[in-house]
Amino acid sequence: MKLAFVCDTPYQVLTAVNLYWTSFYAEKQTADLYIVDQFKDARKIYNNIVKENLFDNVYLLNREENRFMPSGIKRYIKVAYSYLNPVHAINNQSKEIKPQSLKNRYDKIFSSVMTCFVSALIKLNKKAEFSLFDDGLGSYYGDIVYNGGGIAYRCFSKITKTGIYAKRAEKLYVNNKEMCQSKAADIFIQIPKMDDSFFEIANRVFSLKESISENKRIIFLSQPSTGLQTIENDMQRLVEILRVYKDNVTVRLHPREINYEKYKEFQLDTSGELWELKVSKMDMDDMILIAAHSTAQITPKVIFDKEPSLIFTYYLSTAYTDIEKKAFDDISNNLKDHYRDKRKIMIPKDENELKLLLKGLM
Repeated sequence: MKLAFVCDTPYQVLTAVNLYWTSFYAEKQTADLYIVDQFKDARKIYNNIVKENLFDNVYLLNREENRFMPSGIKRYIKVAYSYLNPVHAINNQSKEIKPQSLKNRYDKIFSSVMTCFVSALIKLNKKAEFSLFDDGLGSYYGDIVYNGGGIAYRCFSKITKTGIYAKRAEKLYVNNKEMCQSKAADIFIQIPKMDDSFFEIANRVFSLKESISENKRIIFLSQPSTGLQTIENDMQRLVEILRVYKDNVTVRLHPREINYEKYKEFQLDTSGELWELKVSKMDMDDMILIAAHSTAQITPKVIFDKEPSLIFTYYLSTAYTDIEKKAFDDISNNLKDHYRDKRKIMIPKDENELKLLLKGLM
């Protein structure tokens, strides 16, 4: 049995390595791991995994440059050609891999989302079983594969049987099966909990310190504006409210955050350490995580059954539509249903309510 895991984010790497270590490695099922070089320290993590000798092969892929081209006919043609030509798609992201060597190589293919590279692997391994694995919030609600593109992409995929229609996932492996309401697969499988033997590997792979302490009670999870003034304004209003408690606040910067100036009065978490591993070492019972609506708020419960207080501020945001806020309500209420102390889930409707909640908590 030969497996392939494709990862685009640090969280996907963590989940894939844990899934392989706990479910397949002991059974001597061999696997290749593909890491896309599109996140901070991707190359360092790749090198660390190579040293572990867990996988038969570990490949560092280039990011899919077509996706970063300006919108227009040239971009659409290039993306379409990559989907229609698996060999070109492989060559587009790696000069080291010979596409023909991947043909009929795998019995099972695992990814969190459908990308051009994943679609190419499926096309080159027509008999392989395709499964998804945990990617955070998107893996628990809706259909993370189908929602991965616009109408034109969906139509193109359906006509050509590529992309989201290359193959439907048979299984979805998640860190919390009980909470999963996804429509992306028919079978949900619980990923075994991370144990001490896995943490030894993960700490080396992600260069995590052995002992981590958090000396602030409030962790504010920033949201990058990505050029949107509405989000920039939302963040500034929250900063003004939190300034009263600045001695008790740590701002954990989003990886894409570039505007640090507004957080200058707060302690910043600039460690770059993987949040999911950091959480595993933290006592979170008295902590408060504040964000519009972030996977980082849900991770403690989903993976480690820890219950920090959560304040979701999406109702204070001008960046979300009423439909999006309703979807966030459904997710937050589902999380609340699984919390032992349901009072720890808070969704203020306006700034005054947020101020009152903080005053009561602090």
